[in-house]
Amino acid sequence: MYIVLTYFNQIIGPETFFSIPTTIPEEFSKKIGKFLNLDIEEAFYKVVFLDRQLKIINMSFEVPSGWGRGGVEEAMISVITDEDYRSKLFYDLLIEISEKIINRENIYKGFYKFDELRNHDIEVDIKYEEIRYILVKSLEKFIEMLDSLLNQK
Repeated sequence: MYIVLTYFNQIIGPETFFSIPTTIPEEFSKKIGKFLNLDIEEAFYKVVFLDRQLKIINMSFEVPSGWGRGGVEEAMISVITDEDYRSKLFYDLLIEISEKIINRENIYKGFYKFDELRNHDIEVDIKYEEIRYILVKSLEKFIEMLDSLLNQK
């Protein structure tokens, strides 16, 4: 299982911002980036790869931003998982992560960690670590929940 946070970089377009584990297959990274470019009205959706028995479950959201075009940063959390898991299981996790990110003051600055023009702001590193912490803790919590569900059977 992978969890991936993608955001829309104003200069280069969609890019993988953070993932757990830290490296994901390039083919998935490229596909997820393309999903962020799609004009899909639904914030929560899945893409199934029947030949690989995998699916990618996505939650798009906007983060208020003092630096982003239009006053927002476009972001998306994706989970790459076996086709066997019900997508609904991931809905609450993705909602929780997106809300935690959206509700943090100045969290948008974390998206500029690798932007040479903006990374001089002292909050950039702090906010990057906040985003990272939210993702790691949320995934740990979710894995515990999955383990609990599997142990009940």
